[in-house]
Amino acid sequence: MSEKKSSKKSTIVVVIMLALILILCGAAIYLVVQSAKGNAVLINKRGVMHVITGSMEPTLHVDDFILIKKVPKEELQEGDIITFKSKEEDAKNFPVTHRIVNVNSDGTFTTRGDANPTDDKLAVSYDQVYGKYQRKSKVFTWLATFGDFRKVLMLFIMLCITAMALHETRTIMMLGKEVKDEKKELSYEERMREAIEKEKERLREEELKGKDIKAEGIFDKKNAVETEGVLDDKNAVENANANEKENEKAGKEDS
Repeated sequence: MSEKKSSKKSTIVVVIMLALILILCGAAIYLVVQSAKGNAVLINKRGVMHVITGSMEPTLHVDDFILIKKVPKEELQEGDIITFKSKEEDAKNFPVTHRIVNVNSDGTFTTRGDANPTDDKLAVSYDQVYGKYQRKSKVFTWLATFGDFRKVLMLFIMLCITAMALHETRTIMMLGKEVKDEKKELSYEERMREAIEKEKERLREEELKGKDIKAEGIFDKKNAVETEGVLDDKNAVENANANEKENEKAGKEDS
């Protein structure tokens, strides 16, 4: 009964793990797709962006995926790389990732791509900023390669195999624990049997010792009786001899 319950729990755990993995992968793929479409998606002030031009070469390359984080305005300074919503005609309302080259007196930022010879035409206000560049993401770059259905299917199969491997590993661990518990029980039984045998041996020794003492007492008593009998016989002989001598002496006196 306990084994069935344990197996059922293991199956539930594996299903939950697989569901969580699928949800995380789905969320990651959603972020990748939205970034590839040029849409900025922030979760808890963090997001993923897709680099689609070479304006930030050699710092950022085309098809890189970068992690950004929304930070207070005071933390943005010259030299920082930011992603912002562009208002220029050639990229209007699209996210652009450029470097801050100057913090203006009115609080706006002058930006420029590392590969561009001139600054961007329009200054960037803080409300246009999606976030500050943190680092490249190799994971999202790798996930972006799963645009082909065959690769998605392969990923799903890999996840299923991983889940089954985890389930089998857990089962093996549980079996190992059961074997270990059985060995402990056997060891305890062996110790109990050994203790019982020792107690039996001790009782046998005490019983034999008691018999020896009893036999010795009987032998001593027998010897005492025999000795007493010999002494009585000796005394009787001596008394008879004495009486005989007295009778002989009395006969001589009468004659």
